[in-house]
Amino acid sequence: MFDIQNIKRNVSRLAGNQNSIIAHEADSNKLLNAVDHLDHCATLGPATEFNGDLRGQEDICIDGVVDGAISFANHTVTIGEQGRISADISANIVIIAGEVHGNVYGNDKVIVKQTGNVLGDIKAPRVSLEDGAIFKGCIEMEAVPYVERSISSEEQAAQSNSISAFTTVD
Repeated sequence: MFDIQNIKRNVSRLAGNQNSIIAHEADSNKLLNAVDHLDHCATLGPATEFNGDLRGQEDICIDGVVDGAISFANHTVTIGEQGRISADISANIVIIAGEVHGNVYGNDKVIVKQTGNVLGDIKAPRVSLEDGAIFKGCIEMEAVPYVERSISSEEQAAQSNSISAFTTVD
């Protein structure tokens, strides 16, 4: 795994070194913030496989395989480049750099990075697809929170009726 303290020292040293390649203070601060996030993030590594409902009350970084559902209501879920997810994801912020097959619900925002691949719908007030990201599905952007949203029986019936309306009979 990463030695977070060593990374922080090196970034600080490079940012303060006048002879190094131009290192902008803002860029080094962004990198330090990203490293801090990794330091305070629960992790499922690339050798980890999880089947079932994954829930928690802290930020999580996933580089392994998850099959089921992921729900971290007031926190950030980060799917790393090695992450392979077959699940619906609900969180405050969802960052996807790996592969997701399932719907993604963000209470604040959903970000699909350049290396990200999403097959499913995205629902969040703010959505960002970086250049190079792969996405197949629908995007719905509203200011309504989607996290921990349950579908009422009336909504389920309406969805069932709308699907059957497109069925053809031979």
